[in-house]
Amino acid sequence: MNPRTPWKDGVLLMVCNLFVGIGNYAFQGLIGRKLSLAEYGYANAAAGAVLLLSLPVMATSNALIFAPIGPTRYAQSMASTMLSAQMVRTSMLANVSPAWENL
Repeated sequence: MNPRTPWKDGVLLMVCNLFVGIGNYAFQGLIGRKLSLAEYGYANAAAGAVLLLSLPVMATSNALIFAPIGPTRYAQSMASTMLSAQMVRTSMLANVSPAWENL
């Protein structure tokens, strides 16, 4: 059994998102004080446009990163899992003596 890690649990990602949100809040406060109302609106509209235009790139990136594994890697993964299960059964049975030996 693999130990759980912060990467698998998502705790690290949650903490990173918290810091990004705090940074965004600070940035909005800073530009809200430094820019006029019209310039503040333009800056937020430009940031939204950049985000909207970057969506296809992010979607393509996620599709390539999380693509399903091919049949060869799937077969290797299943063989490794079955071998691990067989090793566990063998080690468990090695420590058990038959009931008639204790009579």
